Amino acid sequence: MKKMTSYANLEYVTVYFPTNDVHAKSILKVETKISRFIIKNRPLRGREVQFLRKTSMLSCEKLGSKMGISGTTIFKWEKAPSKRLSPPNEAFVRLFFAELLSISIGTSLKEMIPDKETELELKAS
Repeated sequence: MKKMTSYANLEYVTVYFPTNDVHAKSILKVETKISRFIIKNRPLRGREVQFLRKTSMLSCEKLGSKMGISGTTIFKWEKAPSKRLSPPNEAFVRLFFAELLSISIGTSLKEMIPDKETELELKAS
């Protein structure tokens, strides 16, 4: 059985499985497919960052360390589940998880971030 819900102008599908039909390998495959879909197709908000982090079995601190930023930054993104990351941060997170999960996203960093936004973000840092 599945249930459609809408939240923050996005549609989500909740799928219910009978408990005797669910196996750890099945769940891992589903999580991997969802992660691939998020990385390739979805805007990255706190909710998606948290999903990617948890399915990669990383704490906020561990993910931050691997990305070269603080765990507090990851936590801040996740605490705003509906807020989209800034374009440079979104591109960085997308590329990080694509590499971590061996996913080809078929685009370059320049295509992901318009030049003016990159300049503004770098000047603000």
